[in-house]
Amino acid sequence: MAIALSHRLLCIYSLQASTLSKPKPFNRNPNCSVRFRNVPKSSPQKNADTSLESPSQKLESPSSSKVVESSNSKTPSNSFSLLLRGLGNGLKLDELGLDILAIALPAALALAADPITSLVDTAFVGHLGSAELAGVGVSISVFNLVSKLFNVPLLNITTSFVAEEQALIKKGDNPNPVDYDCTGKPQSKKLLPSASTSLALAASFGIAEAVALSFGSSIFMNIMGIPTDSPMWGPAEQFLTLRALGSPAVVVALAAQGTFRGFMDTKTPLYAVGIGNLLNAILDPILIFPFGLGVGGAAVATVISEYLIAFILLWKLSGKVLLIPPKFDGRKITSYLQSGVLLIGRSFAALITMTLSTSLAC
Repeated sequence: MAIALSHRLLCIYSLQASTLSKPKPFNRNPNCSVRFRNVPKSSPQKNADTSLESPSQKLESPSSSKVVESSNSKTPSNSFSLLLRGLGNGLKLDELGLDILAIALPAALALAADPITSLVDTAFVGHLGSAELAGVGVSISVFNLVSKLFNVPLLNITTSFVAEEQALIKKGDNPNPVDYDCTGKPQSKKLLPSASTSLALAASFGIAEAVALSFGSSIFMNIMGIPTDSPMWGPAEQFLTLRALGSPAVVVALAAQGTFRGFMDTKTPLYAVGIGNLLNAILDPILIFPFGLGVGGAAVATVISEYLIAFILLWKLSGKVLLIPPKFDGRKITSYLQSGVLLIGRSFAALITMTLSTSLAC
């Protein structure tokens, strides 16, 4: 009987425990706006794996992995091919590239005029002897070094100033929209203060160079390290003294070339330079051998060709620009000098370096 009573009590206790552990239904409050989100169940192993992942690993996408793989797979050959491809795209001969080439190529050929002239001179002087050839070589070096002190800055500044005035004329902002001649009548030539100022400065610099090279030829020979008793002294001094007479023509021709560049015309200077070099090649053997002038004949032929180049350029330029204006603008001269100070300093540094190097080599 005791066993039956205990069994009955155990059944009653288990029934009460099951009713107490049963979850009560959740009654939603209509005044509450909070919503609960049902989280899907997952396996414990999956949750453990995902909890160990870092945020950077979770954010990694297939595209980023491809970028990493491609960056890791880059080799020097691939970089070189990319560089060549970029250069090919940059040098593509489209309309702009053809315009640049049409301006740059004739300008580069025109700048080679003076080296070609010197090459022709040395080719014929070489038949006179080794001393004459060495003396002419030293004289050409001195002339080029001194002339470049002002020629290169003047050429660059003239090109930029003329191009700037041309742009102002096209925009209609030209301060001198109508040009007049001496009688007061309107004319078709352009009044460009930058061009006329450049030519005036070129003539002044050219005369100064001619005087310095002619009367200071012996001083330059000593600076170059040539002793007075050297067999090179006589031919070098003779060639430099005569060649200095062409300095005004050289500087004026460079100023005219800068003006034509400002007009985006580089073919006219090329034609003028070609004619001058042709004349020099014709006169060199005639003056050196039949006339018996020797080294002086080579210098005279070069000077004549340089004045011919300057004459052709000024003649062609006179049809476009008023070469001698009614009055010179002092502000334009000041702007030329201010802009050319740094370029002259650079040219002077190159002049000193080349002079010292040449003097040590002699």
